[in-house]
Amino acid sequence: MLFNLAKRNLTRNFKNYLLYFFSSAFCVIIFYTFLALSFDDTIKKAASESLLVNYSLKGAAIGLILFTIIFITYSSNFFAHKRKKELGTYVLLGLRKRQIGQMMFYENFAMGILALIAGIFGGILLYTSFVSLLLQFIDVQVKAKLTISMEAMFATVLVFLLLTIVTSFEGYRIVYRFTVLNLLKATSAIEKQARGGKVAATIGVLLLFIGYAIALTPANSGLFYKDLPTAMQLIIVILTMIAGTFLFVGSFLPAVLAKLATIKPFYFNGVNMISVANLRFRMRTQAKMMATISILIAITLSAIGFTGSLYNNIRAQSENFISTDYQISNGNEAAATKFIEIAGATNISYQNKVTLLTEKSTFISESKYRELMKQIFDQNVPQLKKNEAIALTRENQLTHKEIRELQSTKQPLTTRHAFQVRSVKITNPVNSSADILYVLNDADFNALSKTATKETSYLYNLTDDNISTAEKIVSQNGQFGEAFFMSYLNFHHQNAVSTGSILFIGLFIGLTFLVATGCIIYFKQITEAYNDRHQYTLMRKIGMDHAMIHKTIAHQILVIFLIPFLLGICHTIVALTAFGQNTDMSVTFALSTVILAYAIIYAIYYFFTVRNYMQIAKSK
Repeated sequence: MLFNLAKRNLTRNFKNYLLYFFSSAFCVIIFYTFLALSFDDTIKKAASESLLVNYSLKGAAIGLILFTIIFITYSSNFFAHKRKKELGTYVLLGLRKRQIGQMMFYENFAMGILALIAGIFGGILLYTSFVSLLLQFIDVQVKAKLTISMEAMFATVLVFLLLTIVTSFEGYRIVYRFTVLNLLKATSAIEKQARGGKVAATIGVLLLFIGYAIALTPANSGLFYKDLPTAMQLIIVILTMIAGTFLFVGSFLPAVLAKLATIKPFYFNGVNMISVANLRFRMRTQAKMMATISILIAITLSAIGFTGSLYNNIRAQSENFISTDYQISNGNEAAATKFIEIAGATNISYQNKVTLLTEKSTFISESKYRELMKQIFDQNVPQLKKNEAIALTRENQLTHKEIRELQSTKQPLTTRHAFQVRSVKITNPVNSSADILYVLNDADFNALSKTATKETSYLYNLTDDNISTAEKIVSQNGQFGEAFFMSYLNFHHQNAVSTGSILFIGLFIGLTFLVATGCIIYFKQITEAYNDRHQYTLMRKIGMDHAMIHKTIAHQILVIFLIPFLLGICHTIVALTAFGQNTDMSVTFALSTVILAYAIIYAIYYFFTVRNYMQIAKSK
């Protein structure tokens, strides 16, 4: 009988469980996928047996399960508390608490098993797509194959089965934790208005300002707090932003709502009075949740923004790493001979030998520079006069101020001679250890060669290059004195594997956080909807039509969704801007992309919540 009753309850209320079901199944999908990817031979081979990818996927799976435990526990408690009145009715009808507990256990266990089965099947069906996406992120052209990882499946079933059993026992215990009277009065608790203290509100705003100021102040500003160790600054910023967020939401917003209630033209306009009054009463219970969601959004967006910026910037750097397929710096004839032996003489489509001079700075002759620019980039170079030079640097290495200073000040060539930088270029045909490589007029270069230290570099392009050849060539480092073998393909591949895998993990962990945080807000608002049904019944009786009630609900839910989102966005903008300032990396694209994606998904959650809230408000 109890099993049939649990089955009927589950079938009847499944639409209420739908979002929880899909969210739990999504967590299972991501967990299974990360574990399966870490065991996948295709990924291991594509990543050149990179331990980073393997450990990152397994570490992400562990972090994901910790978050999932919190989310599923919260969701289970939500559904259990939402049904307290129903459980009290069962007690009055003569069912024993043990029987009611068993019924709750069956329902929770059945829902958990269904989510687990759906998640496993979903993970298997989507696995090929996940593999293809990861391979694309790490820039490997290998066709993905559908495989079923028994190790990943066993671990997923074990972890989520244990979690389901624990949460089911929690559902079993709920009827024992309350008296019949408490169960029947589950929704009748009286809430007080959140007034908001002026002192706490001021401190909250001040803490946010301090955190933002420390994060955004340039390191060379000379201000006293920038002399603190970087770790100390980071700790201060994190603590002030967390504390400021909780005080801002818990004290500043209630103070603003209280102030709005005193502005009569606004307060008595349309449905504002009802919306503001409801928010003031709900702010006590909503504030902690809103502040927590704000911080979770900031952490998630910042993490995705960091990895996205890192991925884009490192890919850009790898494009400018060397101008040819291979280069041997500080090379010698033995190193060049070994390169030809590995690459194959007939496979070499281009080669050149370049002499660099080192005397305080590093120099290349104008004629060799002109030759390389024409052969590699098909570019012509203007003629240099005596004592003139071109400065070759990397993109974003010098600020505009440093470039102006470089061009306005004569640079020392020898103790008696100096040269003037005519222009600064970022197109560099030769990779050198120096921050700036100077192109000298041939006469100046020849004069300098009598005293300067010589360094030889070898440049090569191959007709058919592949990662296997690149790894063999790079492995020769240390075998020929100071000769250093560089490969564009190997450098690009290593960076793509490390940053691409981290970006892949960050995106899906972030998506999981987004799904879960959106569900938490949704569950909280639906709880309020059930508690407030009698209020909306009263509104209809006093003459409020459907449109006015809908507008009231939409306004108050908009505030609940918008405040955490805007606070999280502000924190993210500050964090990524500070990151960009301190690393000279561009964060604009990553920042705008993650904000737009989150805004779209949160908007979907908002409209879904308003729709379901309205349906509950209309029900009798």
